[in-house]
Amino acid sequence: MTCATGIIRLITAMTSRHETRRRLFFAFVHLIGFFIVYRLGADVLADIACRSGGRSALDIASIGAPGNARVLYELALKSHYSLASPGLDKAIGLYRRAVGRDPFYAPAWYQMALACRLAGKNRDADAAISRYEMLRNSYEADLWNIGIFRLEAGEEDQAAACFRRCIELRPDSEAGVSGLFLIMNTPQNYMVQKVLPRTTEAYSGYMDYLLGSGMANEALSFFRLSQGLVGTDRSASLCRLLISDGRYDEAWDFWRRFLGGAASTGTGGTADGGTVIINGGFEGPLEEREETCFGWMARQERGFDFSYDGNIRTEGKRSLHIGFDGSRGPGLWLWQYIRVVPNRSYELKADIRTRGIKTASGIYLEVRSRACGGYHERSAALRGTGDWRELSLAFRAPDGCRLLKAGIARDSALKLDQPAPSDAWVDDIRISVLQPGSGTWKTKMFKEEKKL
Repeated sequence: MTCATGIIRLITAMTSRHETRRRLFFAFVHLIGFFIVYRLGADVLADIACRSGGRSALDIASIGAPGNARVLYELALKSHYSLASPGLDKAIGLYRRAVGRDPFYAPAWYQMALACRLAGKNRDADAAISRYEMLRNSYEADLWNIGIFRLEAGEEDQAAACFRRCIELRPDSEAGVSGLFLIMNTPQNYMVQKVLPRTTEAYSGYMDYLLGSGMANEALSFFRLSQGLVGTDRSASLCRLLISDGRYDEAWDFWRRFLGGAASTGTGGTADGGTVIINGGFEGPLEEREETCFGWMARQERGFDFSYDGNIRTEGKRSLHIGFDGSRGPGLWLWQYIRVVPNRSYELKADIRTRGIKTASGIYLEVRSRACGGYHERSAALRGTGDWRELSLAFRAPDGCRLLKAGIARDSALKLDQPAPSDAWVDDIRISVLQPGSGTWKTKMFKEEKKL
């Protein structure tokens, strides 16, 4: 009996211990669950509070989640930018708590830098913006913010480094960077040395900005510093910008020096050397308009094309052939700028051969003004089929006019007035100075004209 009683007591004790452990285990599980639910609830509350933006909601959230960096940051913003009662010191303290909780929370570092600078704590501001830069130096928008901060602090070199990195990360940000530094009247050598990445894309983009803004002086200064990283098309655009500004001699010198103009002046220089027809014998190429400024430029239309003919020519190795396909009656205008002396008389000449031009609109020489009012002179037109003929046009440069457009042209015609293909050849376009009282338009036969 005694033995049985002892066994029963032992079993009862073991059961009791097991029950105690079980209860302790479940209590621990409930405690962990409560903690998890609390944390989740606090985070949800914090998120709701941050979304609502209300100070009371943020205060409640800060009690429930005192270590939530975002809540602390939002509270700091409320103090920082409060119109009623701004509290910079309180804001700075909250920013510090936010980054203390999460050192990688970049917005808090940036706003703390702004608040510290506003409060006169420049050393703390510099430390905060430096930390922000370490965290966000691969993001163009953040580098822009840092660059502006550095500029306002008078740290131009550090700001330039940030903006240079902006352009490297996102090339299309260059226009904004260029505009910012040009507003500050930044010298072009500083742009080259500190701001612009040394790439053709960056240099060409900056030149595009200067040209698009009509800043001829700045563009010319930058071009001289670019060391060949600006494309030929932009060089020609700069030359044309100088022309638009009325700086004709500078444009001419620029073209001869940087665009190879000295090697392609061709025939047609005047007695005083100032007025020339470039590539008048068409021995050089007809460049695209984007690549020239004093050479030939064409108003291109459907229905005709240009080519070179080495078999039909008056001198040199070739002439310019203009083929009209007969599908329409396109207008033709092949011209170039010529520098002239006001009130001086000139004579423009060309050798022209035609075949099958039956319309009323033939090939003629023309001189137009660029910025001299409506000045316009033209010769008689050559039509039909004829061997080489010399066509000439005498004209007088208007008073105050130093630049004209000169070339060959043909007026548009209706399709039914141009029923068949036709051709024209042009060679040796030249210009000369006339003595007072001389010069009238004329055609001179080289050979007997062929009958239609």
